[in-house]
Amino acid sequence: MALQLKEPFTKCTGCKSEWIIPIKEGEEIFNFWWDKGYKIHIHITGDKAFEEYLNFVERAMKRNPRKNHRTTFHHVGLFDAEQAERAAKLGVEISANPYYLWALADKYSGTGMGAERAANMVALKEFTKRGVPVSLHSDFAMAPADPLLLAWVAANRIVASGKVMNPEERISVFDAMKGITITAARTFEKENEIGSIKVGKEATFTLLEQNPFKINPEKIKDIPVAGIVYKGRMILNKPKLIGGDKDIHGCIGTAGFKWCAKTNKCERPWELAKKEKFNNTAEAYNSFCQNK
Repeated sequence: MALQLKEPFTKCTGCKSEWIIPIKEGEEIFNFWWDKGYKIHIHITGDKAFEEYLNFVERAMKRNPRKNHRTTFHHVGLFDAEQAERAAKLGVEISANPYYLWALADKYSGTGMGAERAANMVALKEFTKRGVPVSLHSDFAMAPADPLLLAWVAANRIVASGKVMNPEERISVFDAMKGITITAARTFEKENEIGSIKVGKEATFTLLEQNPFKINPEKIKDIPVAGIVYKGRMILNKPKLIGGDKDIHGCIGTAGFKWCAKTNKCERPWELAKKEKFNNTAEAYNSFCQNK
């Protein structure tokens, strides 16, 4: 495991951490670019690494104060409220990968972190309630390059098993959508050019078929994309007939779903075959599902 944790790993025989860049060398590199006035991006996952690099920022601010330095920490898989408070006071910004929570919280609950720490992964409310700018990224190919999926995880904190992990740390839909639009643009210093619809900005944005602020937050990841506007040019997806992609049971064929009478719902055949241990064939599927 690469992540550095303040508390030891749990139920993980032989697990240990290593610094990708040793602390001494890391601070030397940080200070070199800090003193040249650059905006610095730092990739960290564990709370110990976050602590050490917050120390770098604090020492640099005392030695060579900079206004609006916008030092940005990426990923931030695990941290606590005290560290979030320090980040706010130091003018630090965050580009988080909420997919860590979806993909890893269940796994780390059993091995690595334990249930309490795993449930608190990517606890972004600690930042947003303190006014820290938070953008969302996928770290592709660690996670799908799907902005609405990232916003969905951050706003719901639903993990792969379907459980909700530490719901108190869900961020608002407003903050989640900012995380994939205007704050995302801010992370790479493009907020005056893109990220929101405003006179004088580049006309580049995505068109959605549903308003994410008016639907159940649990449906955000399923909002269809109607098209895009890229530098003023509109490109629309081909229109679909209402209900034309659904069968009589409401199953969406282009998404891979077929009706299963036995489970009484739409299923993806290959997923059901794996779960129920039958051959992934049409005949085996219809036999298991008792479809007529």
